Amino acid sequence: TTDIMAMPLLWVLPLAAYLISFILVFSRFGPMATRIAVYAAPVALLVFGAANMLLASMAATVFGMFSLLLLFIVAVALHGTLAKDRPAAANLTEYYLWMSLGGVIGGLFPALIAPMIFDWVYEHPILLLCAALLVPAKPLTQGIGSIWVGNRPLARALRILTPPLLLVLGWWLGAS
Repeated sequence: TTDIMAMPLLWVLPLAAYLISFILVFSRFGPMATRIAVYAAPVALLVFGAANMLLASMAATVFGMFSLLLLFIVAVALHGTLAKDRPAAANLTEYYLWMSLGGVIGGLFPALIAPMIFDWVYEHPILLLCAALLVPAKPLTQGIGSIWVGNRPLARALRILTPPLLLVLGWWLGAS
């Protein structure tokens, strides 16, 4: 929000998308929302991730909206997968404690480390790459999408190489 505009409480929008994803996946609609998000996340990462890289300097509002939508889709996919793996009620306290600790550790990089080592918002493309690696792959039974999923070497290579290649393409198009 530092580079978009000086508007108080603009940070509330990504926080709301993040927290709403938790509410959604732990509700009775969670399994259905998770399935939809897991299928939509790779496409959203490609489309919105590329759009974010290409439009970042052109339209801050469009960049922000794409980022919010992408955050929500990926958060639902990841949080839904996490919700599906939750333990029995006897172990829920430890489960939520470890989830919270993971959030704290995950927040240290963009909050404390990245501003000291980067001169630009490089943590956003890094986050897109990490999201692409973490979103669970669901088998698509037909069509071109089936090459993206599973544990075959081609599918894994596509999931790992596509985000950095899009990042390089976005940087190259932005530099020219």
